[in-house]
Amino acid sequence: MTKSVPISSIAATKFLDSEGRVRVATRENFIGRRRQLQNCLRSLKTSSKEIGVLIHGMGGLGKSTIASRLCDRLSEHKKIVWWRQIDESSLVSKLADNLENQEQRTQVREVKKELKFRLKTAFSKLNSLVLVFDDFEWNLEPCNQKYVLKPEAAKVLIALVWAIKNQENITYHRIIITCRYNFESDLLQCFYKQPLEGLRKSDLQKKLKQLEAFNSDKNKKLIERALQLADGNPRLLEWLNHDVLSKEDADSQLSKFEASSEGWREKIIWETEDAPQLKIDQSIEKIVSRCLVFKIHVPMSALEAVCESIPDYKEQLNRAIGLGLIEVSPEPDEKRVYWVSRILPHIIPSIHLPEGTESYFLYQKAHDKLHQLWGNKNNESREKWQEIFRLKFANKENSERFRQGFSQMLEVQYNSEADNAYKSELRKVADDLVEDRLCTQLENYLKQKNWKEADEETAWIFYQVMVKENYKNWDELLRNFPCETLKEINRLWLQNSNNQFGISIQMEIYRSLFKTEEDKFKDLERFLRAIRVGWKGSYNQVIERSTEKFCDRVGWKGSYNQVIERSRQQGTNSVVNVVTPYLPRLIYTHMEYRRYLPGSSDWGWVGGLLAWRHFSLAQRLVKFNL
Repeated sequence: MTKSVPISSIAATKFLDSEGRVRVATRENFIGRRRQLQNCLRSLKTSSKEIGVLIHGMGGLGKSTIASRLCDRLSEHKKIVWWRQIDESSLVSKLADNLENQEQRTQVREVKKELKFRLKTAFSKLNSLVLVFDDFEWNLEPCNQKYVLKPEAAKVLIALVWAIKNQENITYHRIIITCRYNFESDLLQCFYKQPLEGLRKSDLQKKLKQLEAFNSDKNKKLIERALQLADGNPRLLEWLNHDVLSKEDADSQLSKFEASSEGWREKIIWETEDAPQLKIDQSIEKIVSRCLVFKIHVPMSALEAVCESIPDYKEQLNRAIGLGLIEVSPEPDEKRVYWVSRILPHIIPSIHLPEGTESYFLYQKAHDKLHQLWGNKNNESREKWQEIFRLKFANKENSERFRQGFSQMLEVQYNSEADNAYKSELRKVADDLVEDRLCTQLENYLKQKNWKEADEETAWIFYQVMVKENYKNWDELLRNFPCETLKEINRLWLQNSNNQFGISIQMEIYRSLFKTEEDKFKDLERFLRAIRVGWKGSYNQVIERSTEKFCDRVGWKGSYNQVIERSRQQGTNSVVNVVTPYLPRLIYTHMEYRRYLPGSSDWGWVGGLLAWRHFSLAQRLVKFNL
């Protein structure tokens, strides 16, 4: 029986075995897996301890194709392939067929002699071999919630490993095993284990370029649904390309597979009636279900954090990895990350993300761990920051989740990736933001003279307005900020600071340094636009000097913490000879370009760009006569 691989528009015509049962991708159609190939080749070509590799992972990930590519790279070795079950007679027969004369063949077939010695003799007479055992799961059986070798298979593999390891030159002969599971056996100490995961990022994009239906402009939503269903599984991608997306009833076919588990196991060759059955218990199901809380690859410590309340969770996680239920990246152990394929809930309906209170608990645990790992200034990955904020916002039992996420973003100010990730995730949940009483918490902070918290709360109000009103960026927000809300913010700052802090006070300073009469706004706007596109000139220098003067006048020299400390000192003094309107500040220094404020150790806006921000807001204030 030929290995059942979906035939796609790029159907492979190459076979791993000489009998033509195991179809694999041709060299031209092979995509990615560079790191996995390098890891395996390093072991196969240079290791003096390991005699082979075990390639394991879910069906459809391309284990057989990787084995084929490894054989191509071991061109000095002769390839001998076994598919599915192995036994002593077939092993001996194939090796004997490769010996030079009848006497040698007879010696190997002599059943009275112990198998390992016959194999040792055979290997000593043969040139370099690579022995490939494909679909090796057919040689396994469940035992104590793990998979172990069947007695016949164990006998053969024990003899085989001993015979190779006892050659004068251990590097002559090599073994490649492809298997759905990382089974239990002391023999695997002699093998390098290479787990597989679905195609990701650039490898996935290369694969999609080969699939005609995925490159169609007809229905992008259908393609996106198909991508989510396949979750990087090469075999599923090919099947969806050829048998679903290219058909007239693609929508209904996708809906069928989205709603039901029927047919999934066969489509990715998870199991057929005569195939080895996957054996898992409720504890494994619970472990894997909890790991579904993450939508990106995460370190093992993150998986442990959401599973630690389950007895023997570390052992259970290792079992799940061994069964191919948790995918593993190809990096070295200390850098590996893990992922539960979104295919699994379709194959095994009992695996699904918990609901209700338990799910909120998981979101919180997952968020806390990722924030501990990644919530720092060194993290410049938008994907990681998005996952942190997604998990924070998903815990609907926490009414302060949006504001807390905002504080986390400010902790790494001005990290543009954190800022953009926060905005992106906040837009997705815009409907959950409070509609009214935006300034209630601001008033509380100001009454208590908590200036830093009040400054952050002011910026938070601006963020909420930007998201609720769907302004595309901060500049558009400032040009269109609702004037009634702006007036209320300014009133609260003035009223609670004895007229020391406020937007309108800053505005007066701004007007003294720039042309701010309404009839000259367009002129200033033209010059500032010139600055933004990099035109140099005397006016640019004037703007830079004026902005530096402005920062000096409003007390923004130095770090943000220094500004806040001076604000506290001034704000608690009821008699102030010279008012310095330090605050609010964050609404102007919101991060979109990494440049220094004049005389400041903080990231923020500088020169004409800072003036542009003030110009945008001042335009609103003048227009409505604040």
